[in-house]
Amino acid sequence: MWIYAVIYLAQYVLPLLITAALAWLLYRLVFRRRRWGILPSLALALALSCIPALLDRMALSRDLAQYAADEIRPDRIALPPGPLLHLQESNHAGITCDWDCPFADLPFVTEMTTDDLLRFTDLQGDLLEAPIDLWRVTENPNRSQPFPYRYAFISVPTYWYATAIGVADYRKPYWPEDGKGVHMLVELPPDGILDLQSATTHYRRFNIQTDLASYFFWGISGETVQDPPVSEMFQDIATASRVE
Repeated sequence: MWIYAVIYLAQYVLPLLITAALAWLLYRLVFRRRRWGILPSLALALALSCIPALLDRMALSRDLAQYAADEIRPDRIALPPGPLLHLQESNHAGITCDWDCPFADLPFVTEMTTDDLLRFTDLQGDLLEAPIDLWRVTENPNRSQPFPYRYAFISVPTYWYATAIGVADYRKPYWPEDGKGVHMLVELPPDGILDLQSATTHYRRFNIQTDLASYFFWGISGETVQDPPVSEMFQDIATASRVE
């Protein structure tokens, strides 16, 4: 057990030792003759230690920008009231959003039901059919009546969405390879058969899962993030649909 603790601590201690050694070297070679020369030496060493983290974030921003042509992010969302179906893959980072996405609180939502997308996938997690038969979420479907939900907020992996819109590969050519999910507010047809290629979509945004280096640690230490989080997309919709 102790060996794992040592490895874990090393990824934080080692970069700090590198920074301290570089700061001392800069002081000896460049700033020694200046009063308080250790301060600019330390500041420069710390700045250099942030370069990997800065480059990672620049790459993330560039990759997210590649989705811009396929996103729908209006400043105003004014919709008639109706029930909303929230579809997501449960317990899936970057896809799932529970307590921090209270869709029932949106002004156009009269009631809300959350269901798991697993009922629409096979054992490999691939989409069973497109268009999507949403009647699967109802216990006793009565297809002679209109589908009981007017809207759906759907969070799916990007490869799942690519299948649903008829893209031959798992992504469009200009989409980044580290895509995570696509999150959509769509209007549902009365027959409950959803075709994402032609559905009226009020909001659509993509996110990415990637590893980001931490600042000040020379790229040795980092974390896996999903950016932007689904909760941020909920806030987009909540802000755009706020009654003034």
